[in-house]
Formats: sequence, structure tokens, C-alpha cells
Amino acid sequence: MKRVLITGAAKGIGKALAVHFSKKGFEIIATDLDENGLQLFKDEHENISTYSQDVRNYEAWLHLASELEESGRLPDILINNAGVIRSGLSYEQNAEDIDLQLDVNTKGLIYGTNVIGAKMVNRGNGHIINIASLAGIAPVYGLSMYCASKFAARGFTLAAAQEFADKGIFVTCICPDGTNTPMFESMASEPSLAMAFSAKRILETKDIVAAVEKALKNKSLEITLPLSRGIISKLASLNIRMGILLKNKLLKKGRSNQQAYAKKMMK
Repeated sequence: MKRVLITGAAKGIGKALAVHFSKKGFEIIATDLDENGLQLFKDEHENISTYSQDVRNYEAWLHLASELEESGRLPDILINNAGVIRSGLSYEQNAEDIDLQLDVNTKGLIYGTNVIGAKMVNRGNGHIINIASLAGIAPVYGLSMYCASKFAARGFTLAAAQEFADKGIFVTCICPDGTNTPMFESMASEPSLAMAFSAKRILETKDIVAAVEKALKNKSLEITLPLSRGIISKLASLNIRMGILLKNKLLKKGRSNQQAYAKKMMK
């Protein structure tokens, strides 16, 4: 039986991934700080082991890896999914907001890749999938700190993929657009986050699940979701002025979509 370790698994994308792989017969190692969410999940599905874990704590990663190794349960697949976002423009966020996003979105992902990746190298196989964002490809108004954390996560992942390549370890960076999750729902009432709603379609967690399956099958280096927005993001990153010129248009569209999304949530 293959094993998959998923961080941030109590809800949203992480939970969808855990449910999917549990149904496929994988042994799931699900971690989160939301212990109640994990317990509810565990009660509903088989092949689940849950761990309360703060991905920002390097010692916690070492302890988890040691426990899994001692029990012969090191994962075949690691999915670094845990992520957070805080509203506010770059000059409005406080030290706590800045630290939280960088510590969870960037350092937590790096810690997991470092600690579990080292165990995979010793074993000689494995696949690490890091969930970044399209906000890690092109700068997004209103998401400066989130962009910083995801740019770093993406850059680290793509560089690490080269370092793991000759060790039998595959590394994939998945960069989705806005996805219908509890985190995205929390953004609906924050005007500064309107740009995150500028896409024609909000992704569903099943879209990310499909991307992970594609990555495992094709050993992809990077997957952007949707592909069209990924291409636009990469073009925008080559011409930052283009994004500045389109800012007002995208903000207007984003605010309209954000309001529509908020109303839909209230129904």
C-alpha cells in the first residue's frame, strides 16, 4: 500500500486530496493544527492516520519523520499543501501577518521538503508535490505578502527539483488560481483581495486533485491551473508594466466577481 503525507489536510484542498487518495486505497498521513477537523475526517474514512502538526516548527517535522521511519511508514508521496493568507496592502500588514504567511507558506513547505526529502533520498525514491499559486508567478495587487511567500515557494521547489533529480526523487510545483475553499471564502469580504477574484472561473478542489494525479502520472515539473491563466501569468511576469496597466480593469472585474461570490455564499 502506498502512503501519502498531506499537510493542511483538515479542510479545503488538503482534505479533498486525502479523501481522494483514501478512496484509492492509499494510506493517508494527514496533518494539521485543526485537530477537531482531522478527527472528523478520520472518523469518516479508512486508511487514515492523523497528526497535529505546526509546519512552521522544524523540530516537529523531525519528530514526525522519525516516528514514521521507526514504524516503517515513511511516505511515498509528500504533498506540502498547508497555506494561509492575510488581507491588507503591503504597508498595512503587521509583523504577525508577515511572519505567518512566510512561515507557513514558505518555510513550512521548505521544512517538509528538506526533512521528508532527505528520508526519500536515503530510500532512493519518492515524489514531493508542493502547492504554490499563480500568485507565485506574477505579482498580484493586494496580495503582496502572499505573493512573496508563493514566489519563494515556487522558486525553491523548481530549484530543489534539479537537486533531487539524480536521487530518484521527483518534485512538482502546482500553481493554481483561486480555488473554492474555506480560505477563499474568507477572502470574499476583504476589499483588498478583490484581484484574487478576477478570473472567469473559480477552481474547485477537484481541479487540484486532478492536477496532482497528472503530476504523479507524468512526473511533471510544474502545472498551472488553469493553463490559460498560467500562460498569462508567465507573460505578465515578463512585462510587469503590462500588469500595472491592466490593474484597474482587473480590479473592477475582481470586485464584481467578489461581490457575486459573497452573495452566493449567503444563499
